[in-house]
This record gives sequence, structure tokens and C-alpha cells, in this order.
Amino acid sequence: MIQKKTSGLFIKFLSLLILVSFLNGQSAWNTGDLSFTYQSFPQPAQSLDLSGDLISDEVPHEGVGGFELSLGDTNLVTLLAYDLYVSGSDTLADIFVIFMSDTLPLEEGNYIVNPSPDALKLFVWLSEVDPESLAGLLDASFTLDSLAAFNPYISVSGEFEILESSPSHFEMNFTGVMVNTSIQLITISNGSIDLWNTLPISAYTQGSVNYTIGGVPGNISGSLNPLTDSDGAGAILSWAGDTLTYNFISYQELPQNLFDVYGVILVGDESHFPAEGSESIFNISLTDDALPKAVPYMMRDVSLDEILLLLESGEVPGLDELSQLYLPVGLGSATFTYTPEGNAGLEIENVLMTNSVADVILLSTDWLLTNGLPVAVSDEIIYHPTSSKIAGDPYPNPFNSSTLIPIQLDSGHSISARLYNLRGQEVHKLEFGYLGPGSQQLAVDLSNSNLGGGLYYYTLFSQHGQMGSGSFVYLK
Repeated sequence: MIQKKTSGLFIKFLSLLILVSFLNGQSAWNTGDLSFTYQSFPQPAQSLDLSGDLISDEVPHEGVGGFELSLGDTNLVTLLAYDLYVSGSDTLADIFVIFMSDTLPLEEGNYIVNPSPDALKLFVWLSEVDPESLAGLLDASFTLDSLAAFNPYISVSGEFEILESSPSHFEMNFTGVMVNTSIQLITISNGSIDLWNTLPISAYTQGSVNYTIGGVPGNISGSLNPLTDSDGAGAILSWAGDTLTYNFISYQELPQNLFDVYGVILVGDESHFPAEGSESIFNISLTDDALPKAVPYMMRDVSLDEILLLLESGEVPGLDELSQLYLPVGLGSATFTYTPEGNAGLEIENVLMTNSVADVILLSTDWLLTNGLPVAVSDEIIYHPTSSKIAGDPYPNPFNSSTLIPIQLDSGHSISARLYNLRGQEVHKLEFGYLGPGSQQLAVDLSNSNLGGGLYYYTLFSQHGQMGSGSFVYLK
């Protein structure tokens, strides 16, 4: 029996980045096609064609997709195609990555291959690599130096042409010349990547909702990111043809890491979501399919995983699936308003709700949501690294025992670091003591820790507060 080495970290990291993208109101394309012709003289020209969903637990599997992120002043587009397969007792991957960054948004137009760290634009081809060791190469800490261990082919000249870049579709052509550390050349021609998004995307990333249950009022406010914020509200959008579905969702953390969830599903076409200060009435009904329609829902004592599934699908599970799920009984109406400032309002009053065990409540909610980007930082959890001029990128990254983080201090500080896993939980703390002004190197040694191998985020602190953050891959 073949004992396969798992690719769990790689797939989990891809899932995480896609989730971050649509929670932060930015683009994530979860399926697509990649093709190009390549030639290493005097060998004849060959073609590479990959197609499939980016996220899959299956081995073997082909996946193509990408995501767009903005971190501080840096705009990032990362496109990825991979072929995951079994060789002997190991799971290996051939991976093609297009990585582009700039201080300006990466819009439709032509771009030249550029190795500059400030405006990096290149494509990379890696063969027969361990997929788990590559997770850290896809985030904001990506550097050319971090690729050296994989002997990749890296573009040294070439051109990109972005034909379309929207939340639902990305299309780009590319050509160029690649070289590896053995000075072997490959020419790439007729390159194209065509991506689509079939996931819901973030339409409103933060806001607040006032609710009343049986005459008892409450309030929830915050950013729509349950990985970092204990309370949050927002809306995600999915579509099928001309039909749009908005899932207004809010959540409130309870003891023992459980949540109460309040939401409303709105279904209609574009004319039912008016702009410029007007409003529209949605009929509340579970049985009437006439548009526009609204379905309020409430869930009690659910886990974080259930909220993430709700965000990923954009839909509410059936009443028979969860006893905690409350859905409306009978008819009613919901008023949707789009304010001149670009905010969304939604109001429902005195809707009778019931669950699978026939508990009955009377629910009212009043929503105000905005599409401003959330701040992915809570009191104790840092979910995604923010840009920082104080701390540089760790080197080496990935590493198997220790790495160095360069920092630049204007004055002396006592420095510490906290490490967080993929779920945003603090898992380790480091104390570096007092460091004087100037350039310093923080030596991170995890060889004596109880941490397993994987991707970790870190945040640096002084006695005055947070100083900077980043990520690295620990290969235990």
C-alpha cells in the first residue's frame, strides 16, 4: 500500500488565502485554465495545459486559480497552477506561479517582467517539489531568495497583458524566457491564464445590526472576519445568471467559542438593489419563489467552522439540518436601502421565526453596512500580516530550526514576539530583551518549542505596543 505524504498545509493555506480575499472585499478566482508552449533548445516544443478547481483534497489533482490582496501600500496579484501527484511514497507537485506586486493597482494593460522587490512581476516554474514547503512562498513575504532551494525556472524577460480583472473573471496572456540556477533556458510562448470565481464575494465588509428578540434588544458591530473579530457584520454576494443573492450576516461570540448568528438572504436582479438613496421592498417567504424575496434566519450556539461554511457557500442550510437554525413562518417584508454614501441599509420588523423543534420567537433587525476594508487586527489576534517599515522579511524562509528577522529601531526597546497559527490562535511567545537603536537581527529559534511544522504569523511588540508583523514557514 502506498503511504502518501499529505499536502494538507498547502491546500489549507490556499483555502485560507481565498477566504481572506473575499472577506476583505478583494478578488479571489477559485477555478480556471492555464496553457503555454515551452521549448528548451534543441528539444522540440511542448505544451502544458492545466485545468481545475484551485482547492481540492484529492490526489492526484490539477488546480488553477489566484487571488488579489492589498497590504498597506502594496497591491498583490498571485496566480497559481499546479499538478499534484504521487511518486513512490511521496505526494509531489509541479507548480507554476505568476506573482505581481506594485504600489499602484494592477489593472488591465501591459506589464514587463521585473525582478525589483518594489514592483515584482515574474513567473516561476517548479518541478517535483513538496507542496507543503511552498505555502510561505505565496504570501506577502515572497522573495526571490526564498526560491533558491527549489532550483526553479524564473522569468528573466517577458511580458504580461492583463485582458480583464474583475471579481468574477481574470484573464491574462504572457510570454518570456526562463532560466534556472544551472543556466538552462526555456522559452515560453502563447501563455494564457483564464480564471473565474464561483465563490461568494464580499459586498459589504463591515457594519452593525440592532436586533430585538421577544422584546429584548441587542447590537452587533465590527468587521466581517470571524477569524479575528468576535463580533462582526457584513454581506457577501453570489450570482447565477441575472439573479443576485446577498447574504447579510452578523455574528456574536459566546463563551466556549460558540456564536449566535443573525442574517438575511436577499434574492433579486440588479433592479431590486437600487442605488443613489432609493429603497426596495423584498417579500419575506420561504415558499414563494417570486422575486425579490428575503429570508431572515438566526442560529444559536454554532461553531466557527459553521460560520466559515456559511460564508463560503453564501447560502443558509435547510431547517432540517440544524436545530439551532430559525427561519421565518408566514409572510412579511424587508426594506433594502442604498444610501448616497454607498452604504446598505436593511430593516425587518416583527417576523415570526421557528426552528426544527418548534421553538417560536419574534425577530426584528436594523442593518447598516459599508464596503470599507476591515482592519484584520483584534486585541489578541493578528490574522494577516500588515506592512511594516520596522521589520523586514525573515531569512531563511522556510526554515527548519531558526530564522532571522531584521528590524530597524529609532530608539531602544524591549522586544517580544507572539506567534499565531492558521486559525489566529496564539501558540508561542518569544522574549528578545532590550535592544538598542539601529539595525538589529531577531533570532527566532523554534527547535526547542512544541510547535508542529507549518505556516505561522508573528507580531512584534515593544513596551509601547505593536511594532510590525509577518509570516514564515517552519519545517520541523
